[in-house]
Parts: sequence; C-alpha cells; structure tokens
Amino acid sequence: DPTVMLQEEVEDFMAYMSPTEGEHAMRTEVVRRVTESVLQLWPNAAVEIFGSFNTRLYLPSSDIDLVVMDNVIFGSSPMFALRRQLLEDQLCQPHSIEVIDKARVPIIKFTDRLTGFHVDISFNRSNGMDAACIVRDFLKDPCIGRGLYTLLVLLKQFLAQRQLNEVYSGGIGSYALTIMIANFLKSHPQVARGAMRPEDNAGVLFLEFLEFFGKCFTHSNIGVAVTLDYGAWYYRKDERRGGGGGGGGDHLTVQDPQDFDNDVTRGSYRYHAVRTQLARAHTKLVA
Repeated sequence: DPTVMLQEEVEDFMAYMSPTEGEHAMRTEVVRRVTESVLQLWPNAAVEIFGSFNTRLYLPSSDIDLVVMDNVIFGSSPMFALRRQLLEDQLCQPHSIEVIDKARVPIIKFTDRLTGFHVDISFNRSNGMDAACIVRDFLKDPCIGRGLYTLLVLLKQFLAQRQLNEVYSGGIGSYALTIMIANFLKSHPQVARGAMRPEDNAGVLFLEFLEFFGKCFTHSNIGVAVTLDYGAWYYRKDERRGGGGGGGGDHLTVQDPQDFDNDVTRGSYRYHAVRTQLARAHTKLVA
C-alpha cells in the first residue's frame, strides 16, 4: 500500500530529524554565552528565546532566535554596541556578523564560532514570544497537536531545501506555516469529526496539504484564519479592513491568532514560488 509506505517514510524522517539532547544542550550553551555578552552591556536586560528553538520545532539548520528586552535600549546604536561586544568576546565567526538595522524588524545575524549555529538577535519585541506561546498551545491540542508537529517539521524542511522558509527573503516563516497547517487540520472533515488521527496519517495529510495550498486554494481573494477557541475558517479579503484583510494577486493572507489585524504573511512576497513548489511536489508524489 503506497500510503502505508509513505507513512513509514515520514516516521523514519521524523526520527532522523528530531533534535538530540546533545544538540539541544549545544544550542542552550550558545544562548548562555550570548546572554553573558548582553549582560556586560546592559546588566538589567533579559535575553529571551523564541521561534523554533523555544518550541523544539527546529531543524538541524534552524537559526537560534533571541530577543533582548530592556527599556533603556532605543534606536540602532545598541545593535552596533552588541556587535562590537560579540566580536570582542569571540562568540561569532568574524565575517559572519551583520547588523540589519533598516528592516521592519531590525536584527543582528551571526554564526556562532564554536558550533556553527546561526543566531538572530532582535530588541524589545515581545510578539515573537507571544507567537511561541500560541504555537505551543496548538501543539498541545489533543486533536491536531501531534499531527501538527509532524507536518510542520516536514514542511519546514521542504521549504528550507528550496530557500523559501525565510520571511526576509519573501518566503513563509515558521509561525505562518504553523497557522496554515493548524487551519488545514482543523478544517479537514475527517480530522474534525474524529475519523482520522493526524499523527497516524501524516503522509496522506502531507500530500493533501501540498494539493490544497499548491493547486486548490484561491489565495488571491481568500484569507486563512484559525484560533484555539473558535476553530478554522476562511474569509473574503475584500470584506476585511486593516492589515489582516490582505491584498490580492500573489499575496497570501494568514491572519494572526493574537491580532486579527495582523497579516503574518504580508512580507511573503514569493508565495507564488512557494505555491509552484507545493504543486510540483504533489504532482511528482502522486504520479
């Protein structure tokens, strides 16, 4: 049975990709060393983890996302101060560190000298931590949680291999992908009525996700929404106002569960490429 074979391949893939305790400890050590550097500049600051490391949904190639919280930090000059401190403490590979201060979310990017892990540091932005809480809550959902975890790791790797997983380069970020998968699972007829356990049918659901978002979903005028309390739904973009209403054309609109006026894919300007790759993969797998 091809579906059984696909499910077995998915399970083998997950066993291979799941982080080991040793890898998690290495990442934790990177966070500890970065925190020490930050505290040398701002003794009262807090360094918080968010993103995939916070939720243990990271791939071997995933960045470590950190945010420095301190109400005395303003503007871009602290970013350059931290850059100098990281170089002085020899935390980063010298030519890897970059301050991106003109982006919508200014960050410092560098590669850790000892482990080779990529690190992103932002300042005074709590929405990343709020998003991590929402992701964890979806993962605890008794109906979709385990299936969501599997599909998220599969699709993150799928997009990463095609360099379509970073929002700053127009791809789909982990948070938006989580919302898309949660929406897909909560609106799936068989999953919703309890006739299908997502974790036991991840292979088939992976195929169906590829088909739905790659070939069927009309993203030009329909938005995606899901919450823990009210389930999943779709809406016409032209009936919404605000950022969550979205635009048209190649723009995918995914509503933020913590702020209905926030479209978490507004920066994903390469969704047409994402859609093409999803459709192509579905065609190949079912051929």
